[in-house]
Amino acid sequence: MLDQLLLREQFKTLQETQREALGQYESAARDADPAARADLDQLCREKRRHLELTERLLEIVEE
Repeated sequence: MLDQLLLREQFKTLQETQREALGQYESAARDADPAARADLDQLCREKRRHLELTERLLEIVEE
């Protein structure tokens, strides 16, 4: 049970870090030139996927 609590806290911390990074990528994409915007949009898609996977890990730990 303690292991699950520790994992949950680590995943929550990871989730928050990923949300902050996504916000920064989105902000940078809005201000970027078209060539850089494409790369930043790709980073945003990947970061959203990481967030989805982290949310799934949290669900698993909480089961």
